[in-house]
Amino acid sequence: MVLDGAMGTMIQQKHLQEEDFRGQEFKDHPKALKGNNDLLSITRPEVIYSIHKEYLLAGADIIETNTFSSTRIAQADYGLEELAYRLNKASAEIAKKAADDITAETGVKRYVAGAVGPTNRTLSVSPSVERPDFRNITFDELVEAYAEQVRGLLDGGSDILLVETIFDTANAKAALFAIDMLFEEAYEPRPIFISGTIVDKSGRTLSGQTGEAFIVSVSHMKPMCIGLNCALGATDMRPFIEAIGKSTDAFVICYPNAGLPNTFGGYDETPEVTASHIKEFATDGLVNIVGGCCGTTPDHIRAISESVKQCQPRVPQKDIFSDYMLLSGLEPFRIGPYTNFVNIGERCNVAGSRKFAKLIMSGNYEEALSIAKTQVEMGAQVLDINMDEGMLEGPSAMTRFCNLIASEPDIARVPLCIDSSNFAVIEAGLKCCQGKCIVNSISLKEGEEEFLKRARQVRRYGAAVVVMAFDEEGQATEIDQKVRICTRAYQLLINKVGFNPNDIIFDPNILTIGTGMEEHNLYAINFIKATRIIKETLRGARVSGGLSNLSFSFRGMEAIREAMHGAFLYHAIKDGMDMGIVNAGNLPVYDDIDKELLVLCENLIWNREPDATEKLLQYAQNNAKGGKKVIQTDEWRKGSVEERLEYALIKGIEKYVVEDTEEARAQADRYPRPLHVIEGPLMNGMKTVGDLFGAGKMFLPQVIKSARVMKKAVAYLIPFMEKEREEMMAASGESEDMDPYQGTIVLATVKGDVHDIGKNIVGVVLGCNNFRVIDLGVMVPPDRILKEAVERKADVIGLSGLITPSLDEMIHVAKEMERLGMKTPLLIGGATTSKTHTAVKIAPRYSCPVIHVLDASRSVVVCEPAFICEEHRAPVANLSILVFSGKCQASCTVLGCEHNPHLWTPGPHTILMESVSNRLCRHMHICGLLEVILQGSGSAPPVPPCTKADVPVLLLGCGPPTASFMSPGVLACLLCSQLLDEGVCEDFFEEITEEYEEIRQDHYDSLKERRYLSLALAREKGLHVDWLSQPAPVRPQFLGTRVFEQYDLRRLVDFIDWKPFFDVWQLRGKYPNRGYPKIFKDKTVGEEAKRVYDDAQMLLNKLIDSKGLQARGLVGFWPAQSHGDDILVFADDTTPTSSNPIATFYGLRQQGEKDSASSDPYLCLSDFVAPLESSVRDYVGLFAVAVFGAEELCREFEQQADDYSSIMVKALADRLAEAFAEELHARVRRELWGYSAEGDLQASDLHKLRYAGIRPAAGYPSQPDHTEKRTMWSLASIQENTGISLTESLAMTPAAAVSGLYFSNPKSTYFAVGKITKEQVEDYARRKEIPVVEVERWLGPNLSYDTD
Repeated sequence: MVLDGAMGTMIQQKHLQEEDFRGQEFKDHPKALKGNNDLLSITRPEVIYSIHKEYLLAGADIIETNTFSSTRIAQADYGLEELAYRLNKASAEIAKKAADDITAETGVKRYVAGAVGPTNRTLSVSPSVERPDFRNITFDELVEAYAEQVRGLLDGGSDILLVETIFDTANAKAALFAIDMLFEEAYEPRPIFISGTIVDKSGRTLSGQTGEAFIVSVSHMKPMCIGLNCALGATDMRPFIEAIGKSTDAFVICYPNAGLPNTFGGYDETPEVTASHIKEFATDGLVNIVGGCCGTTPDHIRAISESVKQCQPRVPQKDIFSDYMLLSGLEPFRIGPYTNFVNIGERCNVAGSRKFAKLIMSGNYEEALSIAKTQVEMGAQVLDINMDEGMLEGPSAMTRFCNLIASEPDIARVPLCIDSSNFAVIEAGLKCCQGKCIVNSISLKEGEEEFLKRARQVRRYGAAVVVMAFDEEGQATEIDQKVRICTRAYQLLINKVGFNPNDIIFDPNILTIGTGMEEHNLYAINFIKATRIIKETLRGARVSGGLSNLSFSFRGMEAIREAMHGAFLYHAIKDGMDMGIVNAGNLPVYDDIDKELLVLCENLIWNREPDATEKLLQYAQNNAKGGKKVIQTDEWRKGSVEERLEYALIKGIEKYVVEDTEEARAQADRYPRPLHVIEGPLMNGMKTVGDLFGAGKMFLPQVIKSARVMKKAVAYLIPFMEKEREEMMAASGESEDMDPYQGTIVLATVKGDVHDIGKNIVGVVLGCNNFRVIDLGVMVPPDRILKEAVERKADVIGLSGLITPSLDEMIHVAKEMERLGMKTPLLIGGATTSKTHTAVKIAPRYSCPVIHVLDASRSVVVCEPAFICEEHRAPVANLSILVFSGKCQASCTVLGCEHNPHLWTPGPHTILMESVSNRLCRHMHICGLLEVILQGSGSAPPVPPCTKADVPVLLLGCGPPTASFMSPGVLACLLCSQLLDEGVCEDFFEEITEEYEEIRQDHYDSLKERRYLSLALAREKGLHVDWLSQPAPVRPQFLGTRVFEQYDLRRLVDFIDWKPFFDVWQLRGKYPNRGYPKIFKDKTVGEEAKRVYDDAQMLLNKLIDSKGLQARGLVGFWPAQSHGDDILVFADDTTPTSSNPIATFYGLRQQGEKDSASSDPYLCLSDFVAPLESSVRDYVGLFAVAVFGAEELCREFEQQADDYSSIMVKALADRLAEAFAEELHARVRRELWGYSAEGDLQASDLHKLRYAGIRPAAGYPSQPDHTEKRTMWSLASIQENTGISLTESLAMTPAAAVSGLYFSNPKSTYFAVGKITKEQVEDYARRKEIPVVEVERWLGPNLSYDTD
């Protein structure tokens, strides 16, 4: 649908004066009124009516009321506050009349959207720099003003309520609060549209929220439509509209400005330009409603309406984030099935932190804010705020502190947990927060009526809720009580309030153990067991708890308490505890708890011994003097430097890390290069951290502390590595004016993810190995990644991510790279990534290299050494490659061994690369990745490595990127080196492509149950080409057939693809010596391949000269139109109709359900031909070619017992037939049909399908039905014209024959129909008028069902 354009722009064009705004009614008003456009609905209603009518006649389906500033708050600037209701009602009535008039005139229903603007006040930003907690408006005042406005809009007849141009989500939440209240109390609900506005290319609102966080914050109102308007032009808005579309199951609305304003505040973008941008949105399935904002006119709307008329609307994603709890601060926070334990920071609690309480009570809120900041820095993902203190005015304290948080982006980025036993305090906090908060808590202790009242209010504020396991009878302590109360509350929230199950959190009460009272001994067990039952029975609900309660009886004994918390969490999380209020950053690692203390704590938690409390107290007295924390000793400092570094990383101890790093660096015999310190002890420590985190024995705050230590160590080493690189460059003779780098790598942690440990390490290793590394940091949106890559001329882009949603973001980046036509290789890394995910989900979205790299924090050099000294069978410590007349020898240093050098034999993970480029060789030497020493012969002195162009060089681990003995940093270096080396990159990519294709196939084959779309839905999701907007199909140079007798075989030789020839002989080189002609260099099959190839050349020349083989073929073209899944073929002199085709080619459509993240269409060959109803004349072609004479020659050779020559003839005939098809297709594209202006392509490009148009064959993946050949043979009289015949099983004779159809559409592509359902089989049989059983016989491999 189409929305109207700017009201203000049109009013400006009327050149109205002050008297127009005043009219008679306001001629004596004390304030100037010019510019109060909304007032014109009263003083000049005919002007507003005419503007509405212009937009409707231009094609708008929906018009907005002239009420953008019609709240009493905005009208106060003009002294017209009391006019608010009247303005809205009058404006809605004018718009309604215009819509009804045009509806009656055209017969097409038009709608009125009541426009609700943002006002000129903001709840989230202080107007005073000196007082960041000050606000000049309250939530309640906004609700009252919005309620008055909405009443007027509804009373005036608005069909829709549009809350628009939202720059502060808190304001919008007030408007939605008012709307929800009115719908409940007085009005029939209307559809709600919500539209935010972003201030710049950061993608954030004025109040700092990202688009995704904005969606989360307002989705509780279940808007029909949500999107963006104003601020930017369409071009700059695209990535943010895409992000919104991926974050909501609502329809998407987009009405941008007419470009960016010029110097004078006007808008220069023409209607055609605006429409072309918006059409791209529509064509790509991003939007459902489009229109215009500032600077747009009826001409813009007319152009937009025409441009999107034929476009399919976006299909909203169903059940998006259906298993996720969605929260937000300035940024979204999604808690899903694979999210680790969520830390709710507890220290901003006046009841739980003496320091925080003291600061708040003394009015020192600014310093108290630093506690909140520290909690976030230490890993709190949600921040708990509690102001329950008897001497504190709770609501005002909560308001002030939350307002201060809003002024601190580093804190405000995380969601808040508004925590109070006083609901008035909770409401005070909710009124300050633009994000989606957690309310902690409500319960049934005051009965159902009060519970439901508070729950409805929480939902109206758009918050999630914690429900305590209390009811009218008190606190639940037993398992069955906890489960019963939580189940009752769950049913009430779902059935009577309409809560999303994912917004419900249960706190089954973590109660104090170790009190000495026997009835308390099972409290921990009861919580854990109740948690398991709640998670199993109450779908979507989460479980939380206040951890400090558990150990309250040991207060003052911090070491004991922390140990109890660590042990309890380890077990509770396993049984389903999702989150907890904890002191972020102060939890011990489970495996690090003193073993004696751990046993004592677990005995108490699991109630294993009756005297568990006494034993724990005894331990405390013996080990924690005065009840203080156990004193940390420096015993660990006595270990080796490697042990010390690893210990410091695991414990997060920064104190000695620089000192220890320097000590390791100084051990040149053990660590010759600074990089080796990173790859050795530092990476070993990080591997342990990763393992502990993955096992649930470390929590995010501890990992963050470990990362700080790692970064500090690496930062110390960087200057040494830079110096080393400069020295190596100088030694190699590099000139300063030359680019000293192998290439440029852009690295980024994708949007929504803040984890960068592994990425940073890979970046360091790449930098040390002579790559220019551009690290964009974390939370990087796709458009910035790609913009930087283009501007920096990146050779490789590396994406990293740790959390599961990052995988979807990586898919999006790959799709954007494809859309933009980029060719830059893409590396994928991070803890949640995998080779399977990369192969199945990411690689298919991008036609250039996409390669998975092992995660840096988990993949360390842990396998046995790959290189063994042949003489001593001992690991090779240092390796240099010596080149003597092209032969490799290794100089190895074995500890304790004086024999040097020793002959070296390549191991199983070693590949000898020949013809390595001079550039790669030189830079490998500079970076020290390998010491490459070139010598002429004998014992000639070394020469600089850049003096020879082609040298044999040993590369460690250059095979498929799974070499487990390599660190990921070095692996990334080698991958980048191969991707940037022109001599090997194509073969490397081909190797990866084949490997990933196998992985994909294995994955799909492993799926127990593949789902299929209905045929109707598959057709709906097919490729829908906008035939009217693209260039008309080219008419072929002739219609009918043209036969080629005695085709010149010499023309075909250059088109031969020799790779399948070697496959016939089962000769397959290994990377990098795959394919022709590199196979000749393969050390295993190269010599034999060259011999067979030479024999083939001799025989081929002989056969061509003697005319032992002859080529004949045919090509034909006809007018054609698609009709559903079929292609109707017509005679040249007829007007195409569905009743007069001379032939019909029947199509099959893909039905196997594609990945949810994929927007790929469900293809059928008919999609590539203009539909009959389009009135666009289109064409199809066909061809059949064959090489004759091979059978006779084979028989002659076989009679001579020369099987070798017989096989050779068949292989050459097959290659010539394929070459004939390739050469003829090139002629068709350039001459015979003439739809492509391509130049002469290399044979390798032809074999890789680097051209426009396709030539699919019947019986192959795009149309697996061989019976379609009968139609081809009949239409073109192929057998009569060429002698190529069909057997009973529809095989072609002679065997060296190729046939197929020609399609010219630039969007045509090869695809595999895959498995199809019985529904399609029956439909196909009906269309072809043949029995179903016959279709099943021919399509057996494609059936998704068993025919027995």
